[in-house]
Amino acid sequence: YSEKYGVSQEVANNIIKCESNFDPNALHLNYMNGEVWSRDWGWWQINDYYWEDYLRDLGWDIHKVGDNLEAGFYLLKKYGIKLWSASLDCRGYQ
Repeated sequence: YSEKYGVSQEVANNIIKCESNFDPNALHLNYMNGEVWSRDWGWWQINDYYWEDYLRDLGWDIHKVGDNLEAGFYLLKKYGIKLWSASLDCRGYQ
């Protein structure tokens, strides 16, 4: 997917390592006022509140391992690394 979307494999690997430690089934629950308001899924920890419907309209299901992987490359190409700013300290670069 790195070649398909024209993004650096090194950057993608760094983001995935920091976000999910290469666990395609990683799940993070986000709480507000003691309630789960969203979840981050898979390789890239794609947030369902912000991205699930948008990516579904493009043909990807963020809960499916392969779709999550490709959708992350798409998001990286379209929006850059700013979507993963929470893991900036882990990655060690901007």
